[in-house]
Amino acid sequence: MELTQCLATIYKQGPGDLVEISGEGILFQAGYVYPAFRDENGLWLTTDEDNEMHVIAEHPDDPALDPWFNLHFKKV
Repeated sequence: MELTQCLATIYKQGPGDLVEISGEGILFQAGYVYPAFRDENGLWLTTDEDNEMHVIAEHPDDPALDPWFNLHFKKV
């Protein structure tokens, strides 16, 4: 398990969007800390504000080695 902090609020995506900068609902709130767990496939998962699981990193050894993770989260 790793503790991760969201760097900027991530909103639910709309149809055809990868990630919205604003939207209907918040997935991850800026400044909040989320526990991340590595699954059996080496993916790092955490739960959003609605308690739904999301992949936040795909590097099996360390989430900080994943580029998407570094744009949106940091390890604490």
